[in-house]
Amino acid sequence: MRKPSKPKIKHKSATKLHKKAWELQSKFKRREAADENGIVCCYTCGHPHYWTDMDLGHYIHLNALDFEPDNLRPQCKQCNKWKSGNLDIYGERLIKEIGIKKVEILRQKANQNKKFNIIELEEIIQTYKDLLKNL
Repeated sequence: MRKPSKPKIKHKSATKLHKKAWELQSKFKRREAADENGIVCCYTCGHPHYWTDMDLGHYIHLNALDFEPDNLRPQCKQCNKWKSGNLDIYGERLIKEIGIKKVEILRQKANQNKKFNIIELEEIIQTYKDLLKNL
């Protein structure tokens, strides 16, 4: 006769939590940037799109900077994916917007080997859930 099995404990993987945190942050940032009609202009090409048709692009695409607000802006899919972020224009606009000192700080942070732990990711998830409720 078999013993009844113990209930399995589901462990949260950092990879799945990172993906969830990114999805919530992306949704918040794109909605936050939208006008009252839900329209957002691409940060690099300026073309208007409905916020759900946009991506959240990175100036520097590294996990260490995935949740760094200065590194992230709404972009159309063409600029973000097909033009690999359109980084020349992205960088120029970012320097004009936040200044060279903050851009240099981003570049320094890019040299760090930061990995988000489960607790940090759960906090990010909760933060963006709360922010989305208040939009």
